[in-house]
Amino acid sequence: RTLARSHALTDSLALRASFSLQDPTPPAVGKSLDELRETLLDERAEIFERYRAMFALRNLGGADAVKALTDSFESKSALLKHEVAYVLGQMQDAHATSRLKLVLEDDRENPMVRHEAAEAMGSIASEECLEMLKKVRLGGRCSLFVVRWAVGLPRPGQRMLTMNYPTLTVLQHVRFR
Repeated sequence: RTLARSHALTDSLALRASFSLQDPTPPAVGKSLDELRETLLDERAEIFERYRAMFALRNLGGADAVKALTDSFESKSALLKHEVAYVLGQMQDAHATSRLKLVLEDDRENPMVRHEAAEAMGSIASEECLEMLKKVRLGGRCSLFVVRWAVGLPRPGQRMLTMNYPTLTVLQHVRFR
């Protein structure tokens, strides 16, 4: 049991370390999930603080953190929503799938946000995500998605810690109609 906890902690630290290499802001520290959610959703808060909350929620992980992150798709900021979609792709948590699907289907959403939602779904790479991306690609809802389809998807609940694992990646996006 102690060994299992040790491995879980090591995996968690490795995952967090892989995220920090790309973060434009440090994650917020010493805040509860509710406080992080409140900051992320506060339209009056500085974008720097909202990003710190977003990265802290990503590092926390789990269904509640994903819910807090996906709630921010109601924000007025396309930049924030784009970054949230990117973070959801890093997390590769299937709890985000239904909300990412709504973002991708919303013709009124900023194309940058929709594109990043497609990227996130490709990173999650569940059967539901793959079917949605096929539908979008083949259904004429966008001008062009060039995709590399995954070979051997991860098992449900398995996290991919490096880009060496197979994923579905949107290689090029031309323009949404």
